[in-house]
Amino acid sequence: FLPRTILLYDCNDDPLEFPGAPKWARGYFTRLARAADVVVAVSGGLVKRLVEAGVAKVHRIGNGVDYDLFVKAMASGEPGEIAAFRRPRLGYSGAIAQWFDIELLDMVASSFPEASIVLFGPIFEGRRRELDQLRVRRPNVHYIGSIPYEKLGAYTGSMDVCMIPLQMNELMRMADPNKLYEYAAVEKPIVTFRFSEEMDELAGMIYLAGTREEFIVKIREALESGADRPKLREYAMRCSWQARSDAMVALIRSAAASRGR
Repeated sequence: FLPRTILLYDCNDDPLEFPGAPKWARGYFTRLARAADVVVAVSGGLVKRLVEAGVAKVHRIGNGVDYDLFVKAMASGEPGEIAAFRRPRLGYSGAIAQWFDIELLDMVASSFPEASIVLFGPIFEGRRRELDQLRVRRPNVHYIGSIPYEKLGAYTGSMDVCMIPLQMNELMRMADPNKLYEYAAVEKPIVTFRFSEEMDELAGMIYLAGTREEFIVKIREALESGADRPKLREYAMRCSWQARSDAMVALIRSAAASRGR
């Protein structure tokens, strides 16, 4: 016996709030989740939503990071194109999509004119014009495009502060951003919004903001106080993809044993 398994990553109701999600996805996804023997969600919000939709025994296993790959990339040294940007460097790694907060980025660039605001990752066409306009208005904002995953640790590791400037909305309340774990792997100060209550367990290890104005304050604190590197290292190792896969295998084996009785 092999259980039917479904893994839900950063998805949301109504039906799935990612760009291009078809209208039929909500009903199909719910039926599939109800039929599965093992259901895994990446956040407490998703667990609650699935249980309310009639899905039994939902397990929470968050996203993670290829810890060894990031450490190896960081050890390779600072990329040449990053060396040209003056410090302090405030970095963001990830998609510049509908959920990216351009207005907040404008506030960051204005509040820290002496800093280099460095963005790397794919950009959705709907946001390209906004970002281009911002870069004209704020010359300390730099976009260097997508970076191969195996090199990403070198780029994030060259930042002084790593940010998660994403909009505080329902989608993010259900999400578990990979970049949180990737930033932790390179042991850099992390500034992010308090997207959900479960992020409170990270207080003292990362800098949590509740508003855009507080986000600016937390960046200043991060620049002054730095990171608790041992805590970030331990957290990233505990949340490696290997650890996540081990937890998932254990769930599958448990379900198989139960069905085999």
